[in-house]
Amino acid sequence: MTPLFKITLLFIVCVLYTCAADGPVSNSTNVVLVNATLTPTPTPKIGASPTNAPAPIINVPTIPPTAPDCKPEDIGSMYSDCDKSTNTMTVLYYKKIPCKKELPSPSITVPCNLNCDNGQILEAPNTACTKCPPGGVSFSEGININNWSSLSDPNLSTTCIGRHCKRSKEDSRVPLGWVSHPSGEYIHSGNNQPDSVKLVLAYTADVVRESGQVIFTYKVDAEHGSDGLIFYVDSKVVLPLTSTTKEYTTVKYALTHGYHKLEWRYVKNAAISKGKDRAQVKSIQIVGTKHHDSKCTPCQPGTFSSVQGGDVCLPCPSFTFSASNNTVTCQNCPPDQYSLGGATQCIPRPTCQPSDYYSDYTACKNGKRKLTFKLKQPAICKPDPSTAPKDKDQVDCAKCPLGLYRDDQDNCVACSGESEYRSQVDQKCKTCEAGNAAIKYLRYDQDWLNEHLSLPSDWVTMCKEGCEHDKRGFFISNDHVTLQRYIQSGGSPNSGDLNTLRFSVNLYTFGRISFQYEISQNVSDPEESATLSFYVDSVAVAWIDGESGPSSDGSGTFTTSLIPPGNHTLFFGFERFDSYDDYASLKIKNIIIQGESTGASHECEKCMAGFKCSAKTNQFTPCQPGEFSNEGSENCGQCPPGTYNNQYAQPYSCMQCPSGTNSIGHGNVDCIDQCSYNVPGTKIFYDLTKFDSPQNSKLEFNAIGPVNLITNSTSDSDAEFELYISMCNRFNISESTSFCNTNQIGLDQMVDRLGLHSPDSRVLNSYACVQNDDTSFDVGYMPAYTALPDSESSDQFVDPSKRADGIKLEFTSQEVCLSTNETIIDQQDSNVQNRIQYESTHGDLHFYKTIIHFICDPDAGFGKLVPAKSSPNSIVELNSKCKIQLQWNSMYACPICTIYDYETIHGQCDSNGYRVNRLYKKPESKCNPFGKLPNGVDPNGIIPSQFNFTIACPICTINDAELVITKCVDGYSTHRYIWKEPKNCTDGNFKLPEPKVVPCDSVDLSKFAAALILVVVSVVFVGLIAGYVIMYRRHQQLYKNYQMLQESDGKELSEVEVFGRDDDDDDDVSDDDMGFESRNKKSGKKDFDSGDDEIESRV
Repeated sequence: MTPLFKITLLFIVCVLYTCAADGPVSNSTNVVLVNATLTPTPTPKIGASPTNAPAPIINVPTIPPTAPDCKPEDIGSMYSDCDKSTNTMTVLYYKKIPCKKELPSPSITVPCNLNCDNGQILEAPNTACTKCPPGGVSFSEGININNWSSLSDPNLSTTCIGRHCKRSKEDSRVPLGWVSHPSGEYIHSGNNQPDSVKLVLAYTADVVRESGQVIFTYKVDAEHGSDGLIFYVDSKVVLPLTSTTKEYTTVKYALTHGYHKLEWRYVKNAAISKGKDRAQVKSIQIVGTKHHDSKCTPCQPGTFSSVQGGDVCLPCPSFTFSASNNTVTCQNCPPDQYSLGGATQCIPRPTCQPSDYYSDYTACKNGKRKLTFKLKQPAICKPDPSTAPKDKDQVDCAKCPLGLYRDDQDNCVACSGESEYRSQVDQKCKTCEAGNAAIKYLRYDQDWLNEHLSLPSDWVTMCKEGCEHDKRGFFISNDHVTLQRYIQSGGSPNSGDLNTLRFSVNLYTFGRISFQYEISQNVSDPEESATLSFYVDSVAVAWIDGESGPSSDGSGTFTTSLIPPGNHTLFFGFERFDSYDDYASLKIKNIIIQGESTGASHECEKCMAGFKCSAKTNQFTPCQPGEFSNEGSENCGQCPPGTYNNQYAQPYSCMQCPSGTNSIGHGNVDCIDQCSYNVPGTKIFYDLTKFDSPQNSKLEFNAIGPVNLITNSTSDSDAEFELYISMCNRFNISESTSFCNTNQIGLDQMVDRLGLHSPDSRVLNSYACVQNDDTSFDVGYMPAYTALPDSESSDQFVDPSKRADGIKLEFTSQEVCLSTNETIIDQQDSNVQNRIQYESTHGDLHFYKTIIHFICDPDAGFGKLVPAKSSPNSIVELNSKCKIQLQWNSMYACPICTIYDYETIHGQCDSNGYRVNRLYKKPESKCNPFGKLPNGVDPNGIIPSQFNFTIACPICTINDAELVITKCVDGYSTHRYIWKEPKNCTDGNFKLPEPKVVPCDSVDLSKFAAALILVVVSVVFVGLIAGYVIMYRRHQQLYKNYQMLQESDGKELSEVEVFGRDDDDDDDVSDDDMGFESRNKKSGKKDFDSGDDEIESRV
């Protein structure tokens, strides 16, 4: 049944009921529904597309006979559901109370798709749109989300994608999705640590009008080019990766009729956390999801709308309040009370204290000035003369900032010389020696603040987002006790205001910007109360909240990295999210700009490493790529051979060329890669050029890919990556390249610590890059070659089976990767001094690496690049390993074949003087026969697996022949020379000697003479040997006896034991025979044997 048919039945019921209760039925056709109660049923939203939903069930109560007649205000009206067949809605009337009166007939209809503008409604029984009265608002064109206290819209959802989303919910680092700020001011992407996640805020919108649009206001602070916000409409990117915005930014995108999926994705990679590392969305408007609203929304207490046809309620300004709904104008607080913005009541004003005042000075004249005190704004306290500080006359002028001095007119001035500094010792202007520079500083410090009443005229400051009472932004204020001055944040003590300060500086040399700050607040959660952001040229370099300062009171000092010369815009933003009775403020105690052209120098600074400083200079000049310098250098040195440097301001030394690469000459900015490798100390040579051939790739630069990679996790929602790689040549990445062209990280320019891009600077290219739907980055800038272990075998030439089994090619990128969950400096905007300081305290920086193991496999053919066997998934914990491990089994991964891998079979010389030799590769040899050896490695050049080659035969010599002697016949024999077989030479001019006939007797005589000579020589040799042995033994015997005689000097002869004498020996030997005699030691006379006449006669 159609809704109209149901209405007709109900109409008949009502008529019958009226006849029974009140008498005869009127002839009027204007019989309608009586007072009814609607039972809720599933119905589409008002203004939605027509449906066939059932009509509401109307319960008709009994009207008592004593019921009064109906008044106009007792009759209500409403629109029925849309009738799809006619695309119309009908006005239905009902009684609000039981009363007696006939209701109008349901004959008024309006189109279902009648569109109303914002601030208008379509309210029955009207057939046209009407404006909301003051105190009420409407957003009839769609939805408007600007209060995030609750996420009640069923079409709004949030989720987290990535392996780190599934940790324990008790872990505060878990980014389970987008989170509403406690104040309801915005929704943000959560507390993100260095994890690979995607935080998604999604809305499903049905645009029922012909067209629509989505409008949202957002802000981002994240790692430049790596993390950030991406906005999708129906899975298509419409807002590319945005990493930083100085202020809230509003964008709008068109939507067509129909359903759309809107996604706000905050993408976080695994490397660096920087700044707040999150995105904030302040409001979302989706236009076109409704045709109209049926009622105005009343403004809630604390808000108002003073216009007719309003679409948003505004918070009451400070010192006003609203305690009820539908407020048109907020009430002023009584004189002795005050309120902050959005208040529902006023509170008593306290008595002003000295801390509510700030000091001010008149201009300095003759060394004196006047001190006055004024109330800080907004003044929420009641002035009391008894507590107010007193003005003072004849106060001493402040001293000039460093580098300045007072002239005769009491003005602070700098030295007039371009390269001079003001010495603090003897108060004179001087110049610096070589290796030093008189760097100028522009100081907005305590001395400057004490001298000035207001901020410089070219500084732009304001208050936004809720500054009804005070729109000044920043201004100069001071402490009433210490009289210390500072730059104070302004604005109302109101929830959600944003104070901004913007000014430009001109750096004539490389310099840093530092400022000292203090964030004071009175809230329980400092992180969620107020935030200070600092930008240099639209790049966020600091994001500080109340608890992230170096001290517990929210104070600290921030210093940037080196900034290159030129004009730069500095931006300070201070955003507050305070509750009604809390107040957060910012004090900037000083801003110091190094290298500012309008500043002044107060000392000579030693030239930084990586720079050069000539005599009488006031600037640091960076060393160019291919150069380096030490601290305090007058000039830069060139990189020696074997080293390189592709960065500006390289300190101390250049980088060594990786293994397998080299550089020639001085001043190299890169190393030469020949896509080949000669194992040091050997003739083992690898040629990888076959892997970089055009026939192996359909992509630009002969790149191979995509190789699908998945992070090492069991999560189904892990990020998938695609790897593209070239083995021999770097490829230049641009937007027109068919791969790695999505939100490039580190691929747009040569790594440049200082932001310099000279006309001849090289565009950073890469051997390997990785990409997914959101980003792409470099994973392989510099190659290094290493032979796999078998290359070190000492018997590699003797045993071919011991030859190297492959080579490792390791590409190191210039993209920093973390091995732990620590936050480090960003390599894209850090300078060399920051890098040196970090490495000295944290160790070396880690960079992404792509490692390919080329495995020698003669049977694999060309092979295929696959993830390494040691890792099922090729990217293993990118945030800890930082490596992509791959493997390629191929015959071309074997070392080039050399002569040691072959055996040679020599052919015979033909009649033309040539022969054919054949080389056969040994079966056990693992080598590549199709590679090319470089000059100097091996003279054989290209050697296929079986190779026949023809060479000229050498000229024969007598050594190629052998002598043949015939048997003796009739006393004669013939001597004849014949060629050795096979004959491997050509006759040329050489001829064999003529045969000779020789008598046999001469042959026999010669043999006998030779035998006789041999016998004689043998006898003489044996005799000489025997004589030598006899003489040697006798000499030994005499020597031993002589030794014993020396030992027995002074003893009786009988006591002397002659060595070698044996009484039992048949061959007695006398002392005389031994060549010595004995003496009596006491008498000194000789003692002889009396029985020996021969001895006596001798004496």
